[in-house]
Amino acid sequence: MTLQILPAPFSVCQLADAGQVNWNAPYVFATKTEEEVSLVCPPSLCQQAQLPAATAGAPLK
Repeated sequence: MTLQILPAPFSVCQLADAGQVNWNAPYVFATKTEEEVSLVCPPSLCQQAQLPAATAGAPLK
């Protein structure tokens, strides 16, 4: 496996409902902890779904 740095920033959005997610978009990753369900995706997807987000740097692929 070779890791690559993706050329775009990503955001971590808190999800209340998985129906808010465009699952057809590239580079969408959902995760669940004891505290929340989160989505890692390009910032524009969080904005389209009006989700609170924290933007991070370039992720690895």
